[in-house]
Amino acid sequence: MLLCDGCGTGWHMTCLNPKLNKVPKDDWLCPRCVEDGVTVEDLRVIRAQTTPTPGPLLRGKPVPLLPDATFRRRRQELWAFHGHDIAHKTRVSGKAVSKLGNVHNHVGLKCFRMKFKDGSSMSAL
Repeated sequence: MLLCDGCGTGWHMTCLNPKLNKVPKDDWLCPRCVEDGVTVEDLRVIRAQTTPTPGPLLRGKPVPLLPDATFRRRRQELWAFHGHDIAHKTRVSGKAVSKLGNVHNHVGLKCFRMKFKDGSSMSAL
């Protein structure tokens, strides 16, 4: 997979026309950028005019821009529950009460948001 240095989109080396057999050592531009008139010299000029930034920080530590494999796998596992029907059972004044609803979406990597038919919602781990 190649990432275009002009727009950042990913391209399979075998899907390009003509196909690439090895990763280019220098800057590489995708067919769309080339078609739009972007040149490698344009990239060099832009880089010379900008100061590199360390990227996003969370509590003073760098945060990865792209999710790692663990994050992607966990997100996929959580989305498997999206839309599933649920019954939430609680006790109110000593009586068992059930509320029906569904898993609406996930919040972060460990939390679900559930919406119930009575209009209420809750988050759960």
